[in-house]
Amino acid sequence: MPSRFLLEPAAIDTERVIEDRDAIARSLPQREEVAQLDAIHVFAPDAKIAAASRFVRPDEWWVPGHIPGRPILPGVLIVEAAAQLCVWVYRRLIAEDRFLGFGGVDAVRFRGTVIPGQRLLLIAALTTLKSRQAIFATQGIVDSRLVYEGTVIGMAV
Repeated sequence: MPSRFLLEPAAIDTERVIEDRDAIARSLPQREEVAQLDAIHVFAPDAKIAAASRFVRPDEWWVPGHIPGRPILPGVLIVEAAAQLCVWVYRRLIAEDRFLGFGGVDAVRFRGTVIPGQRLLLIAALTTLKSRQAIFATQGIVDSRLVYEGTVIGMAV
C-alpha cells in the first residue's frame, strides 16, 4: 500500500521558484546530464522538508535507448534526483560544508512511470540526523500520483 504524501501535491505551487537550476548548481556538485533538479519550490526548515521539480525533456540522452518507442525515465535517475534534493536540504540545515554522498537506499518502490513531457515533483523530508549520516523519506509525484517512494541514506564525508 502506498504511503501518504509527505506534502500534498496540490499545495505545492510549481510556479513559485525559490531556486532555479543555476542557483541549485551553486549548492550541488552535479553538472551536465547528471544535474537532475530544475527548481526548488518549497523549503520548510522547521519541518526539514523541501519540494523540487524536474521537467523530463524529450531530447534527454537516455530517451532513444530506454525503451525505444516508449521511453520511461530510468528509476536510477529518479533516485538520483531525490538524492540531489536530499543534499540540497542537508546543506540548508547543516552549517558545515561537508559532502553528503550516497550511503544507501531502502524501501524503494516505483508505483508508476515518468515519461518525456511530464514534470516529476520530488519531496524530501529529513527523518534522522547523526554526525555522519542523514536519512530522508523521499517521494516522486506526477500529476498528483505517487510514482516513487523510498528512503535515501546520505553519508557525510
